[in-house]
Amino acid sequence: MSVDQRVATIGDLGVLTRSWRLHLEAANLSPRTVQSYTDAAVRLRDFLADQGMPTAVTAISREHVEAFISDQLDRHAPATAGVRYRSLQQLFRWLEEEGEIERSPMARMRPPKLPEKLVPVYSQDELRALLAACAGRDFEARRDLALFRVFIDTGARVAEIAGLRWDPEDEDRRDLDLGQRELLVMGKGSRPRVLRIGTSTAQPLDRYLRIRP
Repeated sequence: MSVDQRVATIGDLGVLTRSWRLHLEAANLSPRTVQSYTDAAVRLRDFLADQGMPTAVTAISREHVEAFISDQLDRHAPATAGVRYRSLQQLFRWLEEEGEIERSPMARMRPPKLPEKLVPVYSQDELRALLAACAGRDFEARRDLALFRVFIDTGARVAEIAGLRWDPEDEDRRDLDLGQRELLVMGKGSRPRVLRIGTSTAQPLDRYLRIRP
């Protein structure tokens, strides 16, 4: 391998993506965030190679990134293209900080416009029907009623509720305080936050915890 080839390999986006992954993991980002960020970088590198465009980070320009984002808009939903745009912003910012490039090619780029999407809201009748479907005393019924009540009260993300801990023998591994009507969840970016619940939710949770063992 010639000196020029070795230099090209060292500065290749594919090689540097592996270093970026280490940086993201060292920053204690969630595995899902790390995967999302690095997936965008891998896709960009594959696109550039397929189109005969440069994959060396010092040669990647704004027009190359814009061509990739345009391709993503043609293939995927605008929201997906938007996520990859923001991931690449982080990538080039890191490359700039590491001295791999002098200036991010995305410095003056604007993110793709995302159409406003109204989130459907359940009616009161639909919520009552949903809760009625969880009536019962068996494990599944108590679990489902507790889950739906928590979601209705807090609007929390699925990952936050799925990560709740409850160890009846270890107070340090309990994220539920039914006396105070509080749940301690781990939000995005590994940031903890406290969610308040009402009595109508605390009671189904208590019934579920009694049958859980």
